[in-house]
Amino acid sequence: MIWWFLILIIVSSLWVLSFYFKSKKPEILDANQSNIELSKNKLLELETDFTNGNISKEDFDKSKVEIEEALSLDLEEINEWKNRDTKSDYIVYFSLIFLGLFSLTIYQTLAPDFVPKSNEISKTPTLEESEQKLRQFLQDNPNDDESWRVLGLTLFEQGKIAESISAYEKAYEIDSENINTLIELASAIATFQENDFRGRPAQLIDKALKINPNSPDALYVAGLIAVNGGQFELAKSTWEMALNALPANHQDRQILIDILKELDSIVSGKEIPSTSISVEIDFSKEVLETRGKDFLMVYIKSVNGPPMPVAIQKIKLKDYKGRLVLTKDNEVMPSIPLSSLNEGLVVVRLSKSGNAIRQKDDYEVVSDPINVQYSPLVKFKVE
Repeated sequence: MIWWFLILIIVSSLWVLSFYFKSKKPEILDANQSNIELSKNKLLELETDFTNGNISKEDFDKSKVEIEEALSLDLEEINEWKNRDTKSDYIVYFSLIFLGLFSLTIYQTLAPDFVPKSNEISKTPTLEESEQKLRQFLQDNPNDDESWRVLGLTLFEQGKIAESISAYEKAYEIDSENINTLIELASAIATFQENDFRGRPAQLIDKALKINPNSPDALYVAGLIAVNGGQFELAKSTWEMALNALPANHQDRQILIDILKELDSIVSGKEIPSTSISVEIDFSKEVLETRGKDFLMVYIKSVNGPPMPVAIQKIKLKDYKGRLVLTKDNEVMPSIPLSSLNEGLVVVRLSKSGNAIRQKDDYEVVSDPINVQYSPLVKFKVE
């Protein structure tokens, strides 16, 4: 890029010089030069007349002095003009060189900010790339609990639940009172236990609340545990505490408000508004032939909430008839009804094992965020 800038400076300088030389006045020099030639001719004619006796010695001397004075003036004016013109040229040349160097200096100063090199522009790393970098970092920094926690989260997002738990356990060994580690480890273990928070997950959440009784995330999971145990009043009070602990503009407030409304409906026996998501998947012939014996899992999860499914259907791919509909009958946990979601992500997964935990050879595609309240139709194309 700098070569283009240098070329631009050179072309601009030549353009300025062309106008400069056009603006000079050679007519003056030409007129003076003509006067000099004329004076020389007059002087020659004068000498010829004197030699032939056409004029007297007195007239010859007087005319010669006049011609020489005029010639002297013309020569002096030409010299002055040339000297002055040469100085002007030097000034112009110096100015162009100075401006060129100055512009180049400014370019070099601003280029890193405004004209980044192509190899400096990096794309957002994938989960796999992040995992690899974290593992490399942890080889030299095995006692960095935060990196182990982030690795656990990265593995969890990839569906590598068992490996995720191992990474979280490393973080827990280093710092057993990190609230984020306690909550995320509890969620990972619960996911491994088919969304069951009984046992160690509940113990980890209890420990997190002892460290910080106002942790919104810990209170949220504690509410889930209470609902699973049939303790609806305890769940309500726990989620109300979580709601009060969140800032007024936090995006999770509306999620908790909706969940509390649904919990009230469940407790009071009121009819819950019906919500459904229709999913149509266009499988290529190759996919149907090569993975026809796989399990097809279609589920929806919250955009901002826990990563676990809210509602799910699982069938054999060969039994798929062109559309699946997720309703309240497919809800995973009664504490998080489908109707409580505002926005959700629909996930389509092909799995040989049919395990809820994503396996290495599973195929998965995720939709853009959808508005669940409008009972949308979501279409996929799997090739």
